[in-house]
Order: sequence, then C-alpha cells, then structure tokens
Amino acid sequence: MQEKTTTLEEVRSLLEARLRSAGLLPFVEPSHLQLLDFPEGTFVEIVLNDASKLGQVEALMADINEVLKKSGTELNSLVRALWAVERVQYVGPSRSLSGSLKSALDFRVTLRSGSVTSELIVELTAAAIDRLRQRMGIKSERVGWSNTNDDVSLDKLQVAVREFVELQLSYAGASSWDPVKNPHLELKEAVMSYLLKESPFFQLLRTAIDRFFGRSLLDSLENLRDRNLKIQDFQAVLPELSNYLGGAYRPGDRLATSAWTLYQSLDDQERDRIER
Repeated sequence: MQEKTTTLEEVRSLLEARLRSAGLLPFVEPSHLQLLDFPEGTFVEIVLNDASKLGQVEALMADINEVLKKSGTELNSLVRALWAVERVQYVGPSRSLSGSLKSALDFRVTLRSGSVTSELIVELTAAAIDRLRQRMGIKSERVGWSNTNDDVSLDKLQVAVREFVELQLSYAGASSWDPVKNPHLELKEAVMSYLLKESPFFQLLRTAIDRFFGRSLLDSLENLRDRNLKIQDFQAVLPELSNYLGGAYRPGDRLATSAWTLYQSLDDQERDRIER
C-alpha cells in the first residue's frame, strides 16, 4: 500500500479550489463541512443548501478521489443536503399494503432544499397519540383519533410530526437520513416521549401505571379498596406500582425496583402530570 503523503489541509485546499472552479462552493454550508484524518485516508462530509447540486458534487468528489489516490490518500466522502419542513398535511388512517387499516395516522410532509421539494409519509402510531394525550391530560377511551374538541387537536398532531421530522433531519454523518431514498417514517411512542422531553423515570412510572390498570380496571380498583387505599391518594398507591416495573434495559441503565424511588426522581412538573 502506497504511503499517504497528502495532509488534511492540502485536501481541504484542493476540495475548495475544485468546488469554486465548478461554481459549487456557494452551495456548500461551511459550518457543516467536516474533514477527518485517518491513517488509511481522509473522510469528508459536505452538506449542501440545495439538493439539486447533489449529483454534481458527488461526481466531483469521485474525481478528487482519483487524484488523491495517486498520492496514497484514500478519500471517503458523504454528500448530503439540508432540508427544511415546508408543510405537514393530514392524509387519513394508515393502511397496509393489502389495504387493511393500521393503528396509525398518515401525514404527508413536504420538504424543501433550495430549488428542490420532496415528499414523505409519516405514520403517527396510536400509542404515540396516547402518549400525547397523557401529556395534555386528555382522558380518552376511544380507539383511534377524532378531530373533535375532546381529543388532541390536529394542530398538535401536526406540530409533533414536524418536530419528529426535524429531529431526523438534524442527524449528521453516518447517522444522517436521506428523505429522498427513505420517504417513509414511523413516529412511535418512545420517540414521542423524547419529543415531549419526558425523563426516563417518568416513562418507567407511566408504563407501570398503564400496566397496573391495563390488566383490568375493575380488578385494580377492587384490590385498592380491599387494602383501604384510594386511587386519589397517589402517594399511598405508589408501592402498588412497584410490581409493575420492568421492561428492556440497556447497559448502564439503572434498574428500577421501587415506584417511590422513581417518583422522587421526577421534577415538579412531571409529578403533577403523573398524579392526574
């Protein structure tokens, strides 16, 4: 293998010169440009403010790679565009490929990058909508969603979808998402919790409450009554929830064994929400 002789600054100078010569430098976002040096070569990430120039820049990078190979430098590049959410529209209930209804709602999201627009579909799951209802203090036993005054408004759902797409667009490098190649996303409950800025302690305690009442509301209430406990006295009921903690844990996560411990870890806003 030929020894690498080109420095990082030389790669940067060559890159800028070629982009300028091709009239493409104005389309490059300098604050997003990354050059990383490795023993085996150089990695370059170029972010454009206009997706219409992607093909030209990719071809130019392939040409630069051939030039650098002669000096022993292997160039690995990632070229992507910055996209902005232009519009979010409600489509209707989600359907599978076979046409059957799914427990989700479809939203069409229009993105713009310079002179280019692109559309994608976001599936907002029923579980994610339930999490939003809980955050807003909306009590609902209905299956699905209804555009009425007693449910989450369409505006709120559209805002959640917009924030979700903007989050996906914010990832850089190997984690970046290409909305043209992958025009379908699913907004699930866990991501909705993240968007709502819920702490992991809140999520665990909320899940325990859902499990406690999910087995049978009547059985749960009878159990509390037999023990002279009232559901309105939330802190007295807390020990009952400890048996419903659990789930998947990642390395480094704190294993929760006490609902009271989780409750103590919540801030005042989350305590108020969990007691509703």
